[in-house]
Amino acid sequence: MKTLTRYLACKANRVALGLWLCILAVGLSGCARIPQAARTPIERLNFSNASPTNPAAGVQQGLSVSDYDPKYRDAQSKLGLSEDQSKALGCNIGDRFDRGATLAYNFDDHQTRVALNLSVAGPKLSDPSRLELNSVVVRYTYKFSKPPPSKREKCRFQSSFQGLLGSAYNEFFVRNTYTVWKELRNKLNGN
Repeated sequence: MKTLTRYLACKANRVALGLWLCILAVGLSGCARIPQAARTPIERLNFSNASPTNPAAGVQQGLSVSDYDPKYRDAQSKLGLSEDQSKALGCNIGDRFDRGATLAYNFDDHQTRVALNLSVAGPKLSDPSRLELNSVVVRYTYKFSKPPPSKREKCRFQSSFQGLLGSAYNEFFVRNTYTVWKELRNKLNGN
């Protein structure tokens, strides 16, 4: 009976420690927030802008979204590295995926990261339906100096969401140029 009580107390302590780490990570992640943009449609209006007031007139004149909203003017669509850029960096398929966490969020300052790590055991050949979750860890990381990006970071799709799930989503659903499928096809065909 004592061993069962001791075991349950140990598990309760681990759960409490995990909860405190989650609370700490959420509390510290608020330090790196960017001020929020205007919330109401009236606050978002810029009356000093000389753009046409009628959206239909803007379409007829051939204006794009960037003519109305300056934040779209400088933003370029990030479609990923081209085949030549990927080969010049020496990227392979393994470099495209972030295996440091299950799911991670990198803040815009490139120094702050919140990551969720899962330790899973199973399924086994003897019992394929058994899947055990051994531990869940939330990790908050802040780099005091901004190191230059490593080769792997340059090869990954540039997105705030990383980790194994985030980078897999970026590679399979977001990236338009030189996809994983195209790289695999090239390797299988001997190119």
